[in-house]
Amino acid sequence: MDPSHIYDHEEDVDNLSDGEEELDSEAIHLGPGGIDDPDTSWDVGDEARPFPVLSPGDYYLLIPGEDVQVVARLPKPRNLRLGIAVSTQSLVVCVGRRRSWSRSPGDHSTEHADAPQAERMLVVFIAHRARGNPTKPRKYIVITGPDDEMLGWLDYSNEWNLDARALKEMAETAGIEYVIERFTSEADFERAHPRWVG
Repeated sequence: MDPSHIYDHEEDVDNLSDGEEELDSEAIHLGPGGIDDPDTSWDVGDEARPFPVLSPGDYYLLIPGEDVQVVARLPKPRNLRLGIAVSTQSLVVCVGRRRSWSRSPGDHSTEHADAPQAERMLVVFIAHRARGNPTKPRKYIVITGPDDEMLGWLDYSNEWNLDARALKEMAETAGIEYVIERFTSEADFERAHPRWVG
C-alpha cells in the first residue's frame, strides 16, 4: 500500500451499473509526519476546489480547520482567536489581541508605509515537543523579512491544521516565498533559528 495514500473511500467501479459514473472519491494524503504534517491534504473527487477570487481591498482569511474565506475587513480580536490574513498589499498574523502587520513586496501604497516588508512565509513542523506529550508535533507559521527577521508568528500546535494549499496560494498572492521547514526536535529548530528564540 502506498503510504502517502493512507485512506481511500470510493465506490467500487466494478459494481456500478452501465451508464453510472463514479460521482466522487475522498482521499487523505498524509505527509511524512502524519496527520499533523503540513503536507497532509484532503482530496474530494478529481477536481480541486477553485480558489476564491480576491477583489481589491479584500483579504484572504485562514483559520485552523476551516476553508479560506474572503473578507472585506478583519473580524474583531474577540471573534478571531487565531488566523492569518493576506491581501495583495499586506499580511496579518492574528493571535488574540496581538496582530502583526507586514507589507507585501508589491505594495507601493502609503497605507502600510511604516510596516516591515515580508519576504517569506515559513510553515515550521517540529516532530517532537520538548515539554508535554513528545509524540505531538509543534506547528508554527512564521513571516520573515529581508534579513530573516521574524515579523510575525502563529503557533497552531494544539489546533486543527491550516490548509497548506490555501497558505501557498495566499503567499503567492502576497508575492512572497512559501517554505516548509521540518525539524525532529525543538532544540533542532532553536539551533537553526537562534535569533527567533528569546
